[in-house]
Amino acid sequence: MSNMDTQEILNFLRTRRSAATPTLTAPGPTPEELTDILNIGLRTPDHGKIEPWRLLVVEGDARKALGTQLAKNFALEKNTLTEKQQEKLTQIVTHTVTDVPLIIYVISCIDKNSHIPELEQLLSAGAVCMNILWAVNAYGYGANWISGWLAYSEHTKKTIGIKENEEVAGVIFIGSTDKVNPERKRPDLKEKVNYWSATE
Repeated sequence: MSNMDTQEILNFLRTRRSAATPTLTAPGPTPEELTDILNIGLRTPDHGKIEPWRLLVVEGDARKALGTQLAKNFALEKNTLTEKQQEKLTQIVTHTVTDVPLIIYVISCIDKNSHIPELEQLLSAGAVCMNILWAVNAYGYGANWISGWLAYSEHTKKTIGIKENEEVAGVIFIGSTDKVNPERKRPDLKEKVNYWSATE
């Protein structure tokens, strides 16, 4: 790898941003690009090689069917949410789910009989989410990793077939966007990083 390649990669890592979900429109990744994105997503740290995750892809006509079911679930659970949550979810359920070209549910599949700690299994699923974001952005598309009601609603977990040992680690919306989010405040290393040293 040349020095220029290294600098391009590092600059990409430094400047990657999530896209605002409502701005994501067609086109989405091609079938070939999607296959590559999914393969990159699953190329993740996995202590014990137990593969404690799976992916659920929603595209094409399936988006409309999901949107219809989510709207029903939202109506059933609406009163348990705050007014702000209701406002945001109304947009997502009625428009965004069917407008965004591609949605990937990253599902954490905890193996309770494994010697690998459950936390490490869950972290591996989170790494899948991040890998997918890197790959999507590298192809020039926008993406947003969200959770909230779309991940934790009991009715919705039934809709997408979440099993007893599973949780939704992330819902990733993917599409094209020409709107770049402004840079947000980033952590101050002086506040977040310490260097350990041995003491007498």
